[in-house]
Amino acid sequence: MSNEWIIRPATGHDLAFIYDSWKTSYRLGSYFGKSFRRFNKNYQGYDRVIDWILTRPLTKILVACSREEQFVVFGYIVYQEDYLHYAFVKKSFRNLGIFNSLFKEAERPYNFSHRTQHFEPVSKKKELNYDPFILMRGQHGQDTDTSDDNEPVYFGNA
Repeated sequence: MSNEWIIRPATGHDLAFIYDSWKTSYRLGSYFGKSFRRFNKNYQGYDRVIDWILTRPLTKILVACSREEQFVVFGYIVYQEDYLHYAFVKKSFRNLGIFNSLFKEAERPYNFSHRTQHFEPVSKKKELNYDPFILMRGQHGQDTDTSDDNEPVYFGNA
């Protein structure tokens, strides 16, 4: 089946799907997301986390799509250097090697920031380290965003 898809950088046309599938699948597939009683205003604040990751200068997004119709997305991976932030493959395309193709193209990140029930066995198999704290440290431990008084800008005080 690997001849049926290609890996390419994400385009602006892909972002709505990436954003929506990330937010929904993380809500339904992570302990964090499931901790909210319903899809409420508190979880809607998670939009800021996704926005922050997607707009970082070092963030890259690769998409697996149909070879013939490149607007048909099967899955994607969001990463920066050695951090995998999120990966998603549509249910009907899982277990076909799409994630492995994306992971290989991403030059093997060693850490990941978002834990889900589906990704847990993959992270163990690939020997990845769970480190959600990159989200609070900025790019690789250095705060790249600062307010006017040069204090780090975190989610709580942005």
